[in-house]
Amino acid sequence: MSNVNLLHNRSGVRTSVITSILSLLGVAVTGCGGSGEQTAERPTPDSVAASETKALTVTAANFGSLRWLEGSWRGHGTEQAPFFEQYRFVDDSTLAVDSFEDSTFSNKTSTALVELRNGQLVNQGEGAGASWVVTALDSAEVTFGPLKGARNSYIWRRGPTPHAWTAIIVSRNAEGAQKERVYQMERAARK
Repeated sequence: MSNVNLLHNRSGVRTSVITSILSLLGVAVTGCGGSGEQTAERPTPDSVAASETKALTVTAANFGSLRWLEGSWRGHGTEQAPFFEQYRFVDDSTLAVDSFEDSTFSNKTSTALVELRNGQLVNQGEGAGASWVVTALDSAEVTFGPLKGARNSYIWRRGPTPHAWTAIIVSRNAEGAQKERVYQMERAARK
């Protein structure tokens, strides 16, 4: 990302906007499934933020249904400069989410891991000291709820085409009112 898309964390280290937002909000962003996965009632953003976290049992087949996330993505949101991420399956139980400085995808700034372990799909957010667990998964979206050191939830919602999806971060302000940050993710051509 260019300097306009980078923030400095408390220690003065430059981090990607999405990593900084997730660290500040206590959330991270992840994807959703294909056929053969367990289904649960699709949560609304309000129910995600208000409910207790109950981990969904996830199988290797469920995890594999997230392959629609693979590739390089350009993200953007309201009052948010573009950011650049790559989602890649390391093996049959690990998805790496790499953040990059800019659209060339040549300088990686951070990596977060989404790992299937003992029937739970957990996102260990890099540097945030927080983790999230899958609470709902179907062919259209996946929802992560707070597991450790996080208060917020997030949803990855598959787009109307294979070239787009939406990330929704659900949190509450100091007064307890729900707020959402919505990021549109569009497939990026690697330069």
